[in-house]
Amino acid sequence: MVGTSPGVQAWSCAVCGTDWSISRVSPRPSCDHLVAAVQRLSALRSVLREVIVLASKSPRLTDEQLRERLLALADRAVSVSAPVDG
Repeated sequence: MVGTSPGVQAWSCAVCGTDWSISRVSPRPSCDHLVAAVQRLSALRSVLREVIVLASKSPRLTDEQLRERLLALADRAVSVSAPVDG
């Protein structure tokens, strides 16, 4: 739970003076980062598909139309690949 301290079990050996403890690590932050990375990759694949489609249409486009569409795709790719705050 957010905002609570994890329960920690600790032991101490009276004979040798060794102390040790066990705590549970929350896997949630790692999962959140993994999910975000998968979503970004999926979005980037979508942009790549659009680039491939645009390449097949390029002979029928004017230079200005092609430049405009490429710039739009580049902007989208940059926004998709921006790091997620976490």
